[in-house]
Amino acid sequence: MCAPLRGMRALDDPHTIHLVLKKLPAYVTDRWKRLVDTRVYGATPSYPTFTDFVELVATEARIACGPDQPERKVVTYALLDPQSDASFVTDALCDALHPEATEVELELSTMNGRKILKCMSTSGLVVESLENGEKVDLPTLYSRQEIPADHTLIPRPETCLKWTHLHQVADKIPVPQSDADIGLLLGVNCPRIIKPREVIPGEEDDPWAVRTLLGWGIVGLISKSEPKGCFYVGSGDERKKVPRM
Repeated sequence: MCAPLRGMRALDDPHTIHLVLKKLPAYVTDRWKRLVDTRVYGATPSYPTFTDFVELVATEARIACGPDQPERKVVTYALLDPQSDASFVTDALCDALHPEATEVELELSTMNGRKILKCMSTSGLVVESLENGEKVDLPTLYSRQEIPADHTLIPRPETCLKWTHLHQVADKIPVPQSDADIGLLLGVNCPRIIKPREVIPGEEDDPWAVRTLLGWGIVGLISKSEPKGCFYVGSGDERKKVPRM
């Protein structure tokens, strides 16, 4: 006859689970918080059990350890740009992933004129959401030395706490990954990825929160300082054109 061990009930204690969470990656903690929120504020409020916790960790471990090509999987930030009709990848990310690539020419337009640049056209890359594990095949990407984006604009949980209307998504914004760079710029040729699924607008001049397939992000100026630059990316029909303002 089998019977549960009384002492094991201590594992259902939220404090015990919290101690274990401290040793796990931040994105696992974020997903556990979402599960807790769903259960606590659901139709029949209750805190998830240790069994629920084990099942979640087992699922995340399976996803992390079982990709198609685990040695060619990199965590990176993506800039979602609805004003761009082309998508780009950094040279550093290409070096890490080794995708199929061919050399092409880009026509770069700036305030000082236009010039022709050689770059690589890559294919076969897949993006995976750390939010829900959903995978999307990316279109052709063009390599650039860097993505023109300000790293200070990467959303942080504490950023949401500065704005009342963003408090509700503070626990849905992942903690910044110090070892992850901005490696992708995804334009309107990735509609499934950049399409807004939910928007929290706030007042007229406030920053707003947007949920896409990749999770929640913050759009707009999050401080009173003036922006240091403005960037726009596009492409032409024949030779690829990339204007930057």
